Amino acid sequence: MTSLVPDDAELVLHIGGPKTGSSAIQRNFCLHAAELRAAGILYPEHPLDRNGISGGHGELFALLTGSQPASARRALAGHLAAARRDGCRLVLSAEGIFSQAARVCAALPTRSLHVVCLVRHPLDEIGRAHV
Repeated sequence: MTSLVPDDAELVLHIGGPKTGSSAIQRNFCLHAAELRAAGILYPEHPLDRNGISGGHGELFALLTGSQPASARRALAGHLAAARRDGCRLVLSAEGIFSQAARVCAALPTRSLHVVCLVRHPLDEIGRAHV
């Protein structure tokens, strides 16, 4: 199977749009972090609520683009260092940054970046807007 992610991307940023299954992806990545690590993917922990739902790494990105960019950059640098040390690719996910992708990407401490964005079909969005 051909990878959709370039070989030189050390960070993959998943920024799924609203109602694209991002929470399900994040939950499964959290629950299977050990298997992902064995496959060469580092997916840092993030909290799940009592229903198993999460905003992914949204808090980290809020700090990065908001009130504590230095603290967030240190955390990201630590994740990148751990991924490099273990020969892994770092994957972070947060649908909350869907509308701020360019700003977040500019603030990241790496340029070996690949962005995966899931969006709804435009006709689905039109239909949803009229409900």
